[in-house]
Amino acid sequence: MSWALLALCLIIPAIILSLPVKISIGAFYWDSYLYLDAQNRIASGQIPNVDFFPPVGALGYYLFYWVRLLLPDSQPMLAASWSIALVSVPLMAVVTWDSLKTNTVSALLVAMGFAFFTIIPFNTTEYYTYPGFDGFAIYNRQGSQLIYIVAAALLFMRNIWIQGLVVGLAMTILFSIKITAFLAAGLLCAYALLAGRISILSTILAGIVFAVILAVTEFSTGIISAYIGNILELVA
Repeated sequence: MSWALLALCLIIPAIILSLPVKISIGAFYWDSYLYLDAQNRIASGQIPNVDFFPPVGALGYYLFYWVRLLLPDSQPMLAASWSIALVSVPLMAVVTWDSLKTNTVSALLVAMGFAFFTIIPFNTTEYYTYPGFDGFAIYNRQGSQLIYIVAAALLFMRNIWIQGLVVGLAMTILFSIKITAFLAAGLLCAYALLAGRISILSTILAGIVFAVILAVTEFSTGIISAYIGNILELVA
């Protein structure tokens, strides 16, 4: 059952994105422009953070670009919302696989929650009389889904090597999408370390995974230092 739920997280979005779906964008629409602008800039060879100043990390825009490259007629805001499944579903599959060894019921319930938040493609309730789909804060929603994976890994995974790998990858993705979500997940990891839910060895492994991926990305593109510079500008 857990595997079927995870499969639906990919199958349902793929089917809907393959269809000529039209939706109305509600009162909160400003991020719809940012995703489309980033898609066009990436297609022209520009690198987020290096060649232009996005309000968040680059990975979400690249995921959106890849989905739209594969499905060019997909509804843009649905594609933006569901693009995170390209990285979140494989991570959740590993969490589920390890969790099933110890508690089948817990693994199923965690997969159910993940599937619900992945498949339902909207953020919040509209407070305006003009209803419509969310065209904003998609990266916040994606950050929340990844924090869910981090929490599930900390609570239910038992293999310290695989746990460290999953947490390291999830934290890297969070850093590359939304820095505030990364900081929130970092607090969870710190609390889990103090509470004994993650070992020092897993923590070290997660740190190594995080550092290696960021180092390779920085040396090949310069995007990490540019991203940190953008964050400092926003803070200032």
